[in-house]
Amino acid sequence: MGLELKVEQKQRVYQKQIEQARILQMNAQELAVCIQEAALENPLIELEEMMDVPIEELVKKDVRETDETEAEVSEDTDWRYTGGHQSPEDWWTPQGGKSESLVDMIHQQLLTMSIGEKEKEIVEKLAGALDSRGYLEIPVKKLAKYIPCSVQELRSALEILKSLEPAGIGATDLKECLILQLRRQKDSRLAVTLVKNYLEDLPKHRISAIAKELGENEDAVKDAFARIRTLNPKPGSIFGEGTTVLYVIPDIIVSEEHGEYTAALNEAVYRKLRLNESYVKLKDSEESEVREYIIQKQAQAGWLKTCIEQRSHTLQRIADILIDFQRTFLETGKDMKPLRQKDVAQIMEVHESTVSRAVKGKYLQCGRGVYALSDFMPKGMEEVSSDSVKQMLKKIIQNEDKKKPLSDQKLVKKLEEEGVQISRRTVAKYRMQMEIPDASGRKAE
Repeated sequence: MGLELKVEQKQRVYQKQIEQARILQMNAQELAVCIQEAALENPLIELEEMMDVPIEELVKKDVRETDETEAEVSEDTDWRYTGGHQSPEDWWTPQGGKSESLVDMIHQQLLTMSIGEKEKEIVEKLAGALDSRGYLEIPVKKLAKYIPCSVQELRSALEILKSLEPAGIGATDLKECLILQLRRQKDSRLAVTLVKNYLEDLPKHRISAIAKELGENEDAVKDAFARIRTLNPKPGSIFGEGTTVLYVIPDIIVSEEHGEYTAALNEAVYRKLRLNESYVKLKDSEESEVREYIIQKQAQAGWLKTCIEQRSHTLQRIADILIDFQRTFLETGKDMKPLRQKDVAQIMEVHESTVSRAVKGKYLQCGRGVYALSDFMPKGMEEVSSDSVKQMLKKIIQNEDKKKPLSDQKLVKKLEEEGVQISRRTVAKYRMQMEIPDASGRKAE
C-alpha cells in the first residue's frame, strides 16, 4: 500500500510540473484562453473584471522582422472580420516567432511514449516532412518512396504524429488542422460541424443564418464561433528559422522616464482569478462526495493561480535582465548585445529550459518597436534563410558522385564547409520537402 501511495504521489508531482511548464510557455493570448476555460470547468474559479483597455491599444504593429521576406498582410487585418480577407485562413491574426525546432519537440515527446523504435523513427521522418505551418502536404503514398516502410506503417505513424503537441500538426489542410485541435476539447461537436461545413462562411459572421440551418441556438453558434477563433491555423508557425509578424499582443511593455527604463507585464490581456468563497464553504459539507469534490477543485484552482504567479515572476526577471543588458539598444536602436538563454538562466539560477519556455512565442514592446524575446537571445550563429540552404543543399546533391551519394550526415559536413550550421534532422526535412530521396534512393545502378 505504501508503494502504491508513493507512485501516486510521484504521478501527481509530475502532472503538476507539466502544468507549470505548460503555463510558463503560454503567451498572453494563450493564457487568457486557458484562464477562461479553467473558469468554465471549475466552479470555484471566479474571474475579475477585465481592465477597460481598447483592443487597439493591446494589438501592436511594426514588429521587427526576423526574416528577409516581408509578409503581404492586408492593412485592415484585425481581430474582427472586416470584409478584406479572401480565405478562412486569413481570418486569424498573423502571429509567430522564433523558437525551438518542431522536430526536436516531437523527438522529446516520443522519448516518453511506449512504442517501438521503428515507429518512433518513422514519426520523426514524417515530422521532418512537415511544412512551416505544421501541415503534411506530401501524400503518404509518395512519402513511401523516400521512407523505407509500408504505406500502412506510415499511416499508423501519422496518427501518432497527429496525437502529439502542438495540436493540429500532421494535418493535410486547414479544416483537418482545426478539427484535430477541437477533438481534444470537451463539447466540441458544434464547433467541429462549423469547421466541416461552414468554414468559408465563418469570417462573414453569418451567425443567424447558420444557427437557423443547423437548428441551433444563436448563442451556441456564437460560442462555437469564438472557440474556433482561439485555435491556431498554423501550429507549426511558431517554430523554425523566423517568421515575420505584423500584429501581436506583447507580453512585456518597456517604458522610459527621465532616462530610466522599466519593464512591466502586459496583464491587461487576461482576467485574474480568485476563489468563489460560497463554494469554498462547501468543504464543511456533511456529504463526503461534495467535500472531496470541493477540495479537489480548490487544489486545482490554487495550483493554476500559483503557476500563473510563477510565470509572471519568471517573465519579470527576464525582462529586468534584458533592459539592464540592452540599455544601449533601447536608447539608440543599435548595438544589440548577444545574450544567450544559457547566460540568462545562470543569472536567474534556473535551468536553461525554463528560460526557453518563458521566452517562447512572447514579445516585448519598447519605444523602438515590438520584438520577439528570442531576438534578444540569438543562438550565436549566422542565420541563413531556409530557401538559401535548400538551394545550397540541392546544388551539393546535384554535384555528388552518383555511385557514392552523400548521407544526410555528410551533407551536414558539406554545408558546414559553406559556413552553414545545421542539424542532420533539418537536412533530412529539407531534402524530403524538395522530394529528393535519401542516399540509397539516389545511388546509381
